[in-house]
Amino acid sequence: MSRSILVFLSTFVLNKYKLKMKNIILFTVFFCNILTVFAQKEENMEKIKNETPVRYSNSVVINASIDTVWSVLTDINNWSSWQTDIKKAKLFGELHSKSTFEWKSGGININSTLQIVEMNKQFGWTGKSLGIFAVHNWFLSEKENNTTLRVEESMEGFLAKFMKKTLNKKLETSLKLWLDLLKTESEKRMHLNIKTSCILRRYL
Repeated sequence: MSRSILVFLSTFVLNKYKLKMKNIILFTVFFCNILTVFAQKEENMEKIKNETPVRYSNSVVINASIDTVWSVLTDINNWSSWQTDIKKAKLFGELHSKSTFEWKSGGININSTLQIVEMNKQFGWTGKSLGIFAVHNWFLSEKENNTTLRVEESMEGFLAKFMKKTLNKKLETSLKLWLDLLKTESEKRMHLNIKTSCILRRYL
């Protein structure tokens, strides 16, 4: 709903019910506040909320280029080749926001939607499973040929509140493992790329 619509509604109410200007101003301010709340909620849907019952964040420094880390992280269809918690993953469509993917992690089938795909900077999605709504974001930065990778995730919903303690421990364990495995895979690929380049330079 836009502000022009609010003006129209205000004018309509003023004419129909012959309200005083003071009342119509209060009416407009009231609806503007409602719109602001909804706008803020929409803007923050992809961000971690501090009040969620389950949440965790951590980071790791990877001895690999940011291009390599990004390639490993965003290759959804091949997650299961190095992420031992994930048994399968399938991206539907291209790698951009609003594309969906299905995956199985920790024995649970999850339907997710990409929300943030900013090359070499941010990668994130939202997902639903078993009545839990999750927000999962990755942030990348590069310094002196190393990449700092930060991950954060939150969960909310009835089950997240009911099993708060258990799910917080599971989430911490899961994301620590994900960071470790991603670091190992990225550094392995970086080493392989360097080794391949040296061989090519030798024979070319």
